[in-house]
Amino acid sequence: MNEGRKFKIARTVAGLRQHEIARRVGLSQAMISLIENNIIEPTPDQARRINEVLNENIFEYEVNRKNRKHHRRMKMKRGKE
Repeated sequence: MNEGRKFKIARTVAGLRQHEIARRVGLSQAMISLIENNIIEPTPDQARRINEVLNENIFEYEVNRKNRKHHRRMKMKRGKE
């Protein structure tokens, strides 16, 4: 099971809607949807905040100390370019 799916299940079990967790984490509802659908990956900071809000270890994250920038990888949906 992928991280986005695990996130969605944990959010649902916690009784939170997308807009509620978005507010707690400091993201938009649209960003939460993109993460849940594995279109983007959260930054290490976003992953840490999501894990804290849900009190779960859903996302593994690593901060590169030399380069603290994290580039979200866009994943192309199958069949679309």
